[in-house]
Amino acid sequence: MKKNRIYKNIYKLLLLVKGNGIRATSAFVLCHISGDKTPKKMMFLGRCLYLRPKTPDLNVAFECFETEFDCLRGLTNTAFNSLIIDAGGYIGTAAIALTELFPQSIVVTIEPSNENFDCLQRNIAEHKRIRGIHGALVATKNSAGIQLIDRKAGEWGFIVETRKAGESAPGSVPSSGDAVTISDILKITGFRDIFVLKMDIEGGERELLIMHQNWLPKVYALFIELHDDLHPDISDVYSEACAKRVNSSTSGEKFLSIRS
Repeated sequence: MKKNRIYKNIYKLLLLVKGNGIRATSAFVLCHISGDKTPKKMMFLGRCLYLRPKTPDLNVAFECFETEFDCLRGLTNTAFNSLIIDAGGYIGTAAIALTELFPQSIVVTIEPSNENFDCLQRNIAEHKRIRGIHGALVATKNSAGIQLIDRKAGEWGFIVETRKAGESAPGSVPSSGDAVTISDILKITGFRDIFVLKMDIEGGERELLIMHQNWLPKVYALFIELHDDLHPDISDVYSEACAKRVNSSTSGEKFLSIRS
């Protein structure tokens, strides 16, 4: 396992060298070593991206553009002029991969972290069919906004909690994003249903799955990551919500559920 990880890291460095040259790649590595998280404009796997050293950005970009969405490649029968939602947008690489896979679709990507969203906006700026929303996907809007709880898992590991006016939890991370529901997105975009809903929202999926009657019938393909480290019962909640759908597991904690 450790040896495979070392080989993969070397491969990613070689890809950076191929796209940017030795000098620019060396500068990026030195920034990583020094702890610099300032976004750097880099060519990676043929795409121009803003990546932050000393963050998971490079690893996330690699996974998004290599194999993460391979299980969706056969879903082309209803992809024309359809809606894709990317909940947990991070820095926008998933949204870019999805719009490359389904170029006729509209992609709405949602990210609650201020710093992540700033990087996301830079990365999707040239992609006219991607729309970024600064916020977090929630089951219902019954709060004044959202707050992020840092669970020390890096820039991609924030837990979203709704809050009441004037309320702030210990250890919360600043976010000016809004609580957003599926209904909000459908109203904004004018669509009545969703072709693909990619959901990786660090435990927030549990509440949404519990209230699945409100939105799941509108989703053709649900591509979701379950976080059983945060909710030990999440597999049971998912199984109950998707009982009447065609379900399969992909890599790691990711699952694909197709409307039958």
